[in-house]
Amino acid sequence: MNKVTFKGFGEEKTVTAATGDILLRVAYANEVKLPKDCEDGECGSCAVMVEYAAQYTEYLDAQGKELTALVGKAAYTTQQAKDIEQAGVAPKIRLACQCVIRSDIIVHPFMG
Repeated sequence: MNKVTFKGFGEEKTVTAATGDILLRVAYANEVKLPKDCEDGECGSCAVMVEYAAQYTEYLDAQGKELTALVGKAAYTTQQAKDIEQAGVAPKIRLACQCVIRSDIIVHPFMG
């Protein structure tokens, strides 16, 4: 099990989540109200800042919805997103509906 700590969404809350759980589902199952609209990685409304306890590979797919939404929200430029993808590191700005939990994380609102 992984610890997921939500900071800045009201009262700070730490919950547990299985490896492979989707961040948005974990948030709502534990009554943490993250912003959301489409829940499908297209609108970008659920963008959050994520701090990872352990480094792991999490690619942004250059053809995928998450990259398009994050670039559309000006969270990343297209070049920054490509650089993150090539580096093979988990990006700090994620869409909660697309973020797969693989380690302990701390989640903050994205103020972009």
